[in-house]
Formats: sequence, structure tokens, C-alpha cells
Amino acid sequence: MNKAFLIFILTAMAVTPVTWVVNKNEVKISFSLPKENKTGTMNRLEAEIEFNPLEPAASRITAKALVSSIETDNGSMTTHLLSLDYFDAAQYPYITFVSSAIAKTDSGFTAKGDLTMKGNTRNVEIPFTFFENDTAGIFKGRMTIYCGDFGLLSNKENSPSTQTDIIIEVPVFKK
Repeated sequence: MNKAFLIFILTAMAVTPVTWVVNKNEVKISFSLPKENKTGTMNRLEAEIEFNPLEPAASRITAKALVSSIETDNGSMTTHLLSLDYFDAAQYPYITFVSSAIAKTDSGFTAKGDLTMKGNTRNVEIPFTFFENDTAGIFKGRMTIYCGDFGLLSNKENSPSTQTDIIIEVPVFKK
């Protein structure tokens, strides 16, 4: 009986997602528009992360990035990105992601879910890696989106001219 109980406890521990807290001071979200040779960053992210690399299917990620934390090397460009023409930060203060499925891949993991910008939601896949070190870890992801799909820039859906490459680095620690 004790052996069966021990096996049950160990099995339950193996599939239980770990709650990770974002190290808010170290978050880095970088973006580039290759066709326009423009780059920028966002550094304010809130997230609820329950993730176990041994059982990614039981994991979930909900995140929101503060649009007003966008910075570029050009003040007028930053102001323009926050304006009604682009992100409309006053009306839509957050970019959000809610995972619907997380799976193991040959090179790490993939989070599938809904990405919402400026009130427009699209289903996306974010390939990512996760490195764990005792009580801390880091999620690193990379994806390409088309801003036109979200009502930004030229409003041309899936247009190469609106291609935006995004790199996400989210340091975390165990709750």
C-alpha cells in the first residue's frame, strides 16, 4: 500500500505544472520590421505561467504586454507607434496572448493560442525554448507576424511589407 501511494505521489508531481513568476525587470521583447529597417523593444509584461517541461500539454500561458512600454531609437517613431494610426495605446493598452495548447518539439516547445493586438485576434504558434536552473528559468521565443493581420500599418493582411519579427525573452522564478 505504501509503495502504491508513493508511485501515485511521484506521478502526480511529474504532471503538475509549476507556477512561474515573471522577473519583470529583466523581460525583453524585441521587434523588427525588416522591410523598413526599423527595430524596437517592449519591456513591460505581466503573465500567468504554469509550465512543466516534462508535461507541456498540462501547461498554460496567459500574458499581456503593455503597449506604452514600446521604445525605439527614434522618439517620433515611438510616439507614432503609440498613436491611433498604429497600436492606439489609449484605446488598446495591452497586447495579449492566451495559450490553447503547448507541445514538445524537436527543438523545444510550441505554444499555440490567441494573440490580440488593437482588438484583432489571430491564432498563432510561438516556438520557444525553456532553460531551468533550480528555482529560476528563462523562456525564449521567436516568431514572425504580419501587422496588417492585426489592423496595424497598411492594413494589408499577410502582406510581406508588414512582416514583423519578434524575439521574446522572459526570465522567471518558481513561485
